[in-house]
Amino acid sequence: MKNIILCGFMTSGKTTVGRLLAARLKRPFIDLDRTIERHMGHRIPTLFALLGVKKFRKLETKMLRQVCRRSGQVIALGGGALLNPANRALVSRKGTLLLLEVHPATVMKRLSPAQKASRPLLAGLSDAAIRKKIILLMRQRRVGFSHAIHRIRTDARSPKFLADKIVRLLSS
Repeated sequence: MKNIILCGFMTSGKTTVGRLLAARLKRPFIDLDRTIERHMGHRIPTLFALLGVKKFRKLETKMLRQVCRRSGQVIALGGGALLNPANRALVSRKGTLLLLEVHPATVMKRLSPAQKASRPLLAGLSDAAIRKKIILLMRQRRVGFSHAIHRIRTDARSPKFLADKIVRLLSS
């Protein structure tokens, strides 16, 4: 049984929808960011600060390889995990990739002030700069996200609706 792998931009619902989907399908749920945090003993923002982006991405690839050794899971990727072509190839071999799409304005609405401050790529930016950064990051990640088999808009949908929709997509 292949893994079901969710990708998408921050706040797209990967973790929330992933948990519901895993429960609905009676599969284990793996959040790659939480797996990295448990393995390293630090939160993602701290790891970004300690390691820098390049070393963090290498760690992310290593952890993704470990997670993908097992099958039959629902896996939520970090927003930038598919920037690496090796990760895209691994995910293509080990699972069915689904993109949870979110509009930049929705990302802004969903980000609390604490989240804006704690997200490594947004910390310290004004709201106007965050909007620009979100659009830039979405453009950069488009190539990775384009490998998804299905694209699901999450802007105005409940996580339960989205999990149900994914179940229907995968069973058709």
